[in-house]
Amino acid sequence: MNDDFLKDSDLESAAATLCEVLEPWSIVSSDKISEHRRGNVWRPRALPSVGLPWPDRVLAYHWKGDGYRELQNSLSAILSDSRDLSHVLTGGATWEYEDQQRAVDLTSRVFSWGGVPSRSAIDSRAVQAVFAAALRATGVHIAIEHTKDAPWSSGWTKVAAFATAHLDHDHNTAGSPQVIWDSRVANAIRKLVDAAEARLPDSTVAQLRHDLRQIRGRGGERMGLQLPPGWAFANTLEQKWIAQRAGSRLIRHMRDALNAAPERYGKMPGAEHLGGRWTSWGVGLALFVEGY
Repeated sequence: MNDDFLKDSDLESAAATLCEVLEPWSIVSSDKISEHRRGNVWRPRALPSVGLPWPDRVLAYHWKGDGYRELQNSLSAILSDSRDLSHVLTGGATWEYEDQQRAVDLTSRVFSWGGVPSRSAIDSRAVQAVFAAALRATGVHIAIEHTKDAPWSSGWTKVAAFATAHLDHDHNTAGSPQVIWDSRVANAIRKLVDAAEARLPDSTVAQLRHDLRQIRGRGGERMGLQLPPGWAFANTLEQKWIAQRAGSRLIRHMRDALNAAPERYGKMPGAEHLGGRWTSWGVGLALFVEGY
């Protein structure tokens, strides 16, 4: 195995297959509705199926009172601040004191939104390292060094995703916007890879399982999850960042596969109607629901 992951051509083929194997899901009858943690922080919304597995799961998304329709508004300030801080770094500068304070405040808000409070004081240097590592993973040149020491956790992966969220809406972005690689998303991808195993080359399956390390979870079917043969949890910092980058790259190709066949998969649910382009963020929302 290697940490360069798969070639784009192999990854495109694998991603298209993973999009195909997501099974129809009756949200109303699903026993997942009764499974939740921390009260009503998360449970899928009981909505009638539109008959398309990917849009169904996005429509069922729910977190802290916000469905996918409300999500953009509730996160608008975080998205705006993240974009501004990223632009400073991509412009070749480092954060000045005011930026550093803004970055610490932003990270605190991201952790609070995600329900993963920091166990220690947030250091602006750590935030900058995560932003730089996330942007570098998309192919953007960043002059900042020492990104190998960027922290990673279920909170920091959210910071990484917000750091590149603005690139998700740019049709000219060649790289992979980072996704929230939490236990739910990783678990959903694991299930899809296993379901598609017979349709993929053995070498592709082995590489996917090597790079797409799983994240330990605390809810739903992920509690005490015993991984099937070939899979492993991400334990080291290096393994977590490899999974972060590899998972984001795979989901970007899944996004493209969904967009290439809207007549088959449906379009990503928009703020008011079914009629939009899939983004990595949107694919991540569907996987969040699937992986619980």
